[in-house]
Amino acid sequence: MRRSSLNSKNFSFQPLFAAVCVCAFVTMFGAKASAQSSLRKVVYGSTPAPDIRKPSPPPAKKVEPRKKTVAKAPPVAKKPVGTAAKNRSSGKSATRRPSTRPGWINVTFESKDPDTMIFLNGNHVGTTDENRTFRRTITPGIYRVKGVVGSSVVFPEKLVQLSTDKMSVTVREEAAKKEPEKNDLPFVIPKTQAEIEMELAREMSAKVIKIFADFMDPQKSADITTDDWRFAANAAVLGEFQNLSKQQIEAQRKFAAGQIALAEGNRQKAFADFNLAVQSFPSSPLPHIGLGDAYFASAQWQDARRTYEQARRFGANFWMTHLRLGDIYRILGDKKKAVLSYADAIRFGDTRYETRFLRARALVDIDDMDAAIPLLEELLKEKTTSVVYVALGEAYEMRKREVAALDNYRKAVELDPALPVAQYRLARIYYEQREYQKAVEGFDAALKLDGDRRSFSHEDAREKRSNASVRIRTVSK
Repeated sequence: MRRSSLNSKNFSFQPLFAAVCVCAFVTMFGAKASAQSSLRKVVYGSTPAPDIRKPSPPPAKKVEPRKKTVAKAPPVAKKPVGTAAKNRSSGKSATRRPSTRPGWINVTFESKDPDTMIFLNGNHVGTTDENRTFRRTITPGIYRVKGVVGSSVVFPEKLVQLSTDKMSVTVREEAAKKEPEKNDLPFVIPKTQAEIEMELAREMSAKVIKIFADFMDPQKSADITTDDWRFAANAAVLGEFQNLSKQQIEAQRKFAAGQIALAEGNRQKAFADFNLAVQSFPSSPLPHIGLGDAYFASAQWQDARRTYEQARRFGANFWMTHLRLGDIYRILGDKKKAVLSYADAIRFGDTRYETRFLRARALVDIDDMDAAIPLLEELLKEKTTSVVYVALGEAYEMRKREVAALDNYRKAVELDPALPVAQYRLARIYYEQREYQKAVEGFDAALKLDGDRRSFSHEDAREKRSNASVRIRTVSK
C-alpha cells in the first residue's frame, strides 16, 4: 500500500529525522605558485632570500618546502575558522539552540545493564551509558522498542506508546535469546519507512482485535483494562485491516471510548459514546450492552433492562447479554427470569464459578432447594467461599435444617468475619436457639459492618437484638 493510501485513511506516523549539518572547506590556489613559494621562504625565514638571477629549483624540490612550511603553521589558526564556519552554518550559537524541537519529546530508556543497544522500529538509535540510561528526542507515537546486549536480546521487541504522559521506557531483562553471529546473519534488505509504518499498523490492528476478542471471552473479559480500551479507541481507525466498514470502525471507536468514560465515572460521556456506537452499528449486541451498562451504573434499572433485551435480540447466542439480563431481572425481583437468564449464559459458554453461583443463588430465591443445594455443594467441593456457605446455609434454613444451616454460617464467618450477611444469618440462628448472648454479639457485628444498609434488614436485626438483650437481663435477675 502506498503512503498516500495510508494518508487517505487518516492514519499517519511521524518518522524520525536527523538534522545533518554539512561544512564546506574551500582551498584557493594562486596563479603564481612559484613566486608565492619564494616569498613564503623569505617571510618565515626557513631559507635565505633567494637570488632572483638563479634558476628556479626543480619541481620536486618545490614540494618539500611547501609541505614543511604548511606543517609549521600554528594549529590554533584553523580553530576559529572552523568555529566561525559552524556558527555560520547553524545560524545560532549552541547555547541558543532549544533543547527540544516543538512537538517532540525527550524519552529516557533505562536498562538493567550498561551498553544496552536500543532499537526503535528496527533501527539502532543508541546505547545506554554507564548509568544504564539513554536519552533520545523523538516525536510522540507508537514505536517498536527492542533492547540488545551483545548477542542477547534482553528486551524483546514490543509496541510502546510514547507521549508527554509517558516519556520513559524500562528495558527489563527477560528470557535471554541469543542471536546468530554477525557472520552468519543473512543479507536483509532494509525496510522502507512506508513498510515499517504498514507493519506497525497491522500489529496495532491485531492488538485491537485481541482486545475485543478477550472482552467477549468469559474467561478473559474481566482482565481488559482502561489502558486496553484507550489503545483500542486510538487505533480503531485501523479497522481497514479487519475488513470493517466505516460505520463499524466508528462503532468500535465509540464503544472503546464509552468503556473508558464508564471506568472513569464520566457517565454523561459514556451515554453519549455508547449512543453513537449504537447509531453506527445498531445490529451488534456490544453497543447495546455498553449502553445498558451505563444505565445500570446510574441505577436506571428499567432502561437497563430494555437495552439489555435489545442486545439479546441481536446476540441471542452471546453469553454476556444473558448474564446482564440475569443481574437486572434479579434486581427488579423477576426471580424466575433471572434463573433462566443465568442458565442461558452458562449454556452459551460462561461456565465461570461466579456465574454458576449466581444461578444457584437465584434458585434459592425461587425456593427451588432441590436444584440449588446440589449445585452449591458442588461449588464448595471446587472452591470454598464465604458467599457460597451463606447461600447453602440459607437453603438449609429454609428447609428447617437449622443444624446444617448453623454449620454453614459458622464456616462463612470463619472465612470472612467482615461479611455482614454472614454475621446476621448466624446471629438469627443463635437467636432461634435462645443463645441470646451470642445473638447480641452477632447482631452488633452485622450492624457495624453493614454501613450502607444493603446486606440485610436492619429493622429485623435491631428488633431481635433488643429482645435478646431483654432476655439476658431477665435471666440475670
